[in-house]
Amino acid sequence: MYLLSEKAELTMESALERLDENIRLLAGTVAGIEQIMSKAETLNDLNVVRALPFVRLFWLYASGINDLLNARRRDGKMLWNPAALAALTRPLQESFLNFFYFVIERTSDSESEFRQLLIQRHACFKELDLLSRADMKADGITRRQEEAKVSFENAQAELIAHPFFAQLPKEVRDKVQRNRDQCLFEPNQDIWDRAGMPSDLYEITFRYLSQWAHATPYAMSSLRFNRANDEDGAVNMNVPVALAFMCSARLLEHFSSLTPALAELLPQSFRQFMEMNQNI
Repeated sequence: MYLLSEKAELTMESALERLDENIRLLAGTVAGIEQIMSKAETLNDLNVVRALPFVRLFWLYASGINDLLNARRRDGKMLWNPAALAALTRPLQESFLNFFYFVIERTSDSESEFRQLLIQRHACFKELDLLSRADMKADGITRRQEEAKVSFENAQAELIAHPFFAQLPKEVRDKVQRNRDQCLFEPNQDIWDRAGMPSDLYEITFRYLSQWAHATPYAMSSLRFNRANDEDGAVNMNVPVALAFMCSARLLEHFSSLTPALAELLPQSFRQFMEMNQNI
């Protein structure tokens, strides 16, 4: 965003000013998601019912980021925690992709069914994986593990037998069979682009957030660039905050498109903002 100075020269807002604005924008979209989610829970619409688990998960991450950004230290100053922000923003980015891929994007009936089978297999695999790490001496664990194994094998067989599976390129079919806990089998950046997000942003932000989500020597050496109330620190802090806002705004736009009952909750100011910022 740009401002005109007294000399009528075009100058950019400071990173600290942009950070304050991004935090306010994120707070507004999180409140909007809460409102529209509450309304959605009262509707008997199949698409809305399918969307709600994805929206609830996204909201958990978004509200966590919002709470973190509005936390204060004992001296009253803003609490900046880049590692915590990265730990919340990276899965928020992934949950936005899943929301769009499994709920919003319109495909053929065959592909839509196949995508739902991917989710079911993923859930079965995760249950089996967790049970395989449990204490086998505990009552009922062995029985539950056997039941989970059968459920997963049935889900895997149903997935591979689906007509859409045969239409996939061989390398993709191999990945589907081999990567049993994976749901997305095309480049995440392609899905990101189709969801209306800047096409070159996904990989950049994902890698940026990864450096903070893992305790690496590089992350430790970079801490000096994330000082609270510092211009250089604000440059870096704007990355996860702006990303969280962008994903939240797009989710609101997509979710509300599922039914007029949700669309009518969005204020005209939000629609105008999204029209003016098609490339946010």
